[in-house]
Amino acid sequence: MDLPAQHYEYNSPWLAFERKTFSPLSGDAVCEVAVVGGGISGIVTLYYLLTETDKQVMLFEQEEIAAQATGNNAGLACVHIERPIQELVEEYGLEKTRQSFLEIDGSWELMLSILDTIGANKLLTLLPNISLAMTSKEVLLGHIEREKYNRKFGRAAWHYYIADNVELDTDIEVHRISKEKLLEKLHIIDKDFIGVAVPQEELKLGRLNSAKFCFLLLDYLSLHYPNRFAVYEHTPITAIEEGDQLVLSHKHGKVSAQDVLLCTNGYKNFEIIKKSGEKVERLQKALTPREGYMVGFTDPQAPYAQAFFDDRGLYEDSPYFYLSHIDTFTVLGGPEFDEPDGHHDEKTIAKRAKISQEIYRKFLKNTYNKTDCNFSHSWYGIMGYTANGVRWVGEEPDVKHLWYNLGCNGIGITTSIGAAKRVVALLQGNALPPSLFDIDP
Repeated sequence: MDLPAQHYEYNSPWLAFERKTFSPLSGDAVCEVAVVGGGISGIVTLYYLLTETDKQVMLFEQEEIAAQATGNNAGLACVHIERPIQELVEEYGLEKTRQSFLEIDGSWELMLSILDTIGANKLLTLLPNISLAMTSKEVLLGHIEREKYNRKFGRAAWHYYIADNVELDTDIEVHRISKEKLLEKLHIIDKDFIGVAVPQEELKLGRLNSAKFCFLLLDYLSLHYPNRFAVYEHTPITAIEEGDQLVLSHKHGKVSAQDVLLCTNGYKNFEIIKKSGEKVERLQKALTPREGYMVGFTDPQAPYAQAFFDDRGLYEDSPYFYLSHIDTFTVLGGPEFDEPDGHHDEKTIAKRAKISQEIYRKFLKNTYNKTDCNFSHSWYGIMGYTANGVRWVGEEPDVKHLWYNLGCNGIGITTSIGAAKRVVALLQGNALPPSLFDIDP
């Protein structure tokens, strides 16, 4: 679809359902716990606060529930961190990294448990097949190095198939096949790909409409905990001030709370102020919003799921593409743009969307020889990357009773759920093993 330069109409497939609305807060209020952010992180945090504590909770969303990254993502639910494991081990040590991946893997079971509790199991569709394709030995060796830690941590192992004309020195067993067999395994025509990884066992991988998940979760909570929480839309928080309690400022008043949980993503347009009047700018300085642009189209012959690591420089600054396909509907993602200020105009959005679609058309032609894809859906989501590229989960070191469950580590749906469980446990005073998600003082 052609996009005019001055406008961009985005239509996420995950928001194509009738959504309940919530009124804004029109004055002052008092609660035990305030949750800031109405995406999947905030909604699941609300769920654990209600099911595992007896606290009264208010949740504040600056726009509409699940309408930001939660309703504008690729729909992939899996257990993964975008940063290579070997980098994390080097920075944080083996045991802390191992413990964190145990938590990440466990978030899948937490998600399944919630879906079962609220009667929404059919919302998750498993993806039975996936392959990771690579164009260079450097990228391939990086994945093999990551694989060593996967196996050391007891995580799902992968098979590696390498074109038989590629020289590769590795101590992990690889399978040599002809370039023709390699391309056949990938269902592609691009002869520059030299290796592919496929899982040895079924992965924790599926597609989930996380926006619909949030609304079904709110329906469940309204039925079982109607008197213990309230949700407010169009109530952006402009400041959080430390005092005898934490005080949240919004357009029409103030909210006093014993504890505040920040479950925001790329949103950082608020101030955090200590009792002394000094501003705490850890979050504002660290959080860099990044936009991912995605498209959706009908394709009855696509494979279930694929990821491509392409470092040839053919696609602007987009060396990575991911694709998932269920019931003839394909989602394709990859191009990303950093947005340090966290906002821009419609003209910039339209320009980036157009660039992304041009990249996708080139990728589909080069990779699959597809030239007739009609992008029925086009949308973008904001990912808030912290300074270390990993979620922050825990208490703000400089402000007691201010908690974080925020940021993006590349894969958001399941890690949001695991992080919600963790932050509520910490709020209750439970001692947990050190984690990658801990906030450095």
